Amino acid sequence: MEGCRMAFSPTEAPVYGGGNIVTAFADHSLLAADAEFYILFEGSTQRHISQAEQVNKLTLQAVIPEHDQSEVVQLSVCVFHKDEPQIIASSDFYFVYDSAFYLAQFLVDSVYNPDALEDLELIRSQKFDLSNEDLSTK
Repeated sequence: MEGCRMAFSPTEAPVYGGGNIVTAFADHSLLAADAEFYILFEGSTQRHISQAEQVNKLTLQAVIPEHDQSEVVQLSVCVFHKDEPQIIASSDFYFVYDSAFYLAQFLVDSVYNPDALEDLELIRSQKFDLSNEDLSTK
């Protein structure tokens, strides 16, 4: 049954995860009501399994896990039905670094530098730009 028609959204997520992924299938016979569903994210150094909730006859939803690096991983939808595990669909999924990740890295790296945030114009790169952020505490 592997290779069935599946669409999913989003197709990429930041490495810190936390969002939801929704998978939709063209054939409702794949999603038995009494089955358990899992989404497997398999990268070069880590593998994650998220339990998926069946939203309706054609759709599953799961939480996107965090991942250790930016890379393309293999996303597989697995069904466990009548004591039989089976992969019903697979595709590529992208974990990426985003501006929130780069900003968090900057803050971690500068935590012991009391002058790190003194000149916001200097705190910018192609990956993030603090000079455009509203830092007021209203």
